Amino acid sequence: MNELKRRWLQFSPRERLLLLGCGVLMIVSLCYYTLWQPWQQRAEQWQRTIAREKGTVEWMTQQAPRLRQQTPRPLQDESLSLSATVTRSATAQGIGIARIQPQGERLAVTLEAGDFNRLMLWLTQLEQQYRVRVVALDVAAQPGKPGWVAVNKLMLERRNGR
Repeated sequence: MNELKRRWLQFSPRERLLLLGCGVLMIVSLCYYTLWQPWQQRAEQWQRTIAREKGTVEWMTQQAPRLRQQTPRPLQDESLSLSATVTRSATAQGIGIARIQPQGERLAVTLEAGDFNRLMLWLTQLEQQYRVRVVALDVAAQPGKPGWVAVNKLMLERRNGR
């Protein structure tokens, strides 16, 4: 410590003032770049997120009356068996069925590899139009084919015991 004090005193008053000024500038710069700037960037990011979410809420409130006005689609004919319903709707959606195996009131289905979005649309259609619900679903991504899945196990049953 004495060595530092001795060296400090060897500097002229002008050099000491210059070193103090550089030290203060370095401390201010350090505080700015490590504290203030990241804080400002996060604040701007949150403002953008809030604005985007407000836009989403506004769009949703605009769409709500339109959704209330839509009449629900009538349910499809439920006189068909579960396997016939599944086969017919899968063919209409362009989904290939590899195997269908009845298991009491349920139906085990194995599908060929296909597009994940198309699969989800088909399952939604089964639920909404045919009152068929998914009991179990086992999918695996297809390597080298983004968006494609293989359905290893799909267990379906008709709601309300039918």
